[in-house]
Amino acid sequence: MKNLGSSIYHGREHEEEEDSKVEATQAHWGASKLVESLESIERVLQLEPRHFGALSGRGLVLASLGRYKESIQSFQQAKEVHPFLRGTDENIQRIQQIMQ
Repeated sequence: MKNLGSSIYHGREHEEEEDSKVEATQAHWGASKLVESLESIERVLQLEPRHFGALSGRGLVLASLGRYKESIQSFQQAKEVHPFLRGTDENIQRIQQIMQ
């Protein structure tokens, strides 16, 4: 016979604990997806080091991971390749503000 104890409502304290576990799982999943994205971007940059879209995307992913200095460097590299790439200066400024 199946134990139904874990599926029965036990009160709000258990609900909050479950919510916390779900949030932690989602955060871990999101972080792992960012790392996977970064790995994919790095493969693109191995093939084409001046791919400004990949450089900019790497900047966004690195910023999301809290790797701000690397993020700024990546945006600066994208700007060197494509000086008129929209949003690059704004992204650098936002990250610099976060770092302060």
